[in-house]
Amino acid sequence: MIKLDEKINEIENDYLLLLQNIKSNITDDSLESVLDSIRLFWYKNRKVVSMFLETLKNKQAFSYSGATHLDVNDNEYYGFLAVGKIHIMDDQLYKYADCLLQDVDVPGNEIIKKQVFTTLNDNICLLKDLKGIVLLLPVRLFFTNKLDVIHKVAEQCYLSFFNNHFSSIKNYFDNCKTAEDVDKYLSDDIKKSIYICDHDRFDLEFTERIKFLPDAFLGNNNDAEKFFHSLIGFIISGLEILETMHDYGIIPIIRNPATLSYIYLLEPNLSTDIFFLNKTVLANEIFAIVNQNMNNFKVYTPKEMNDLCKTNNIFETLYNDFELSTQSINQINFKERVEMIKTRILNMADNK
Repeated sequence: MIKLDEKINEIENDYLLLLQNIKSNITDDSLESVLDSIRLFWYKNRKVVSMFLETLKNKQAFSYSGATHLDVNDNEYYGFLAVGKIHIMDDQLYKYADCLLQDVDVPGNEIIKKQVFTTLNDNICLLKDLKGIVLLLPVRLFFTNKLDVIHKVAEQCYLSFFNNHFSSIKNYFDNCKTAEDVDKYLSDDIKKSIYICDHDRFDLEFTERIKFLPDAFLGNNNDAEKFFHSLIGFIISGLEILETMHDYGIIPIIRNPATLSYIYLLEPNLSTDIFFLNKTVLANEIFAIVNQNMNNFKVYTPKEMNDLCKTNNIFETLYNDFELSTQSINQINFKERVEMIKTRILNMADNK
């Protein structure tokens, strides 16, 4: 009987062949059939993927999520390898297929189409250059049966940002039209803590930040509608990531600071497990600090970097040093924590 790990390896080999064939033949006109073939591929292999993910609980598994792709050519994976023992890239092509094959013309579809080509190329690089180091799997493949619930929860989260002043989203739309309306009702704490878009302008007044929202994804709506659509996207993405990761005991690594801010905001309200939040915060801080000090690791090949990280196991060491099994990571001074992480990372880099 073929072992589960071997079956996953076979699936990845087949996926690489599929993507290489797609790359050779893809055109704008064939995009729909291409995406359908990707969706069908993962649907066909869903049982094996699900069984494999179920085995990862309590195994220090981490998933690179909430990003379009993992930039292999720029060594962006170095920070990812620095945490944990098992590394999974959450394949976004499946998500793009779901979005674009719904036969709904929504703002942002053209941007998503461009991302398909970028992600396709990076997936091929990942499957070739990081074979046996980073797995490429659609971690959120099995989330579709929860989408209705997630959307309802997301709307309630959104309304809570306004101190539940509005009884429903319709009530919000009826009463909020302008940036000034949003500013009037939105909680002051939320204004200080959230991103309202990927490239938020924190140097601007809050109403100006709303007016700065791009039209590309949000369409020609009024400011209050744009604000809703921007935030609800972040909330849904955060809820999807957290629910899926909780299901499999996988810790999310989030490159996008906007998405990460919503993970931190939502997590305490979804779970009383401070240890999951501790692990998420620590892992993402390690990821960020390694990438900030990338030059110290460029002498390492991907395999050498992977072996180095597994040998040193900075994540587990720091988790124990910070005593995160008994206290919240937020009880530890942020600057001191970052300095300690950086010291450990630079010491590891010098071990060659």
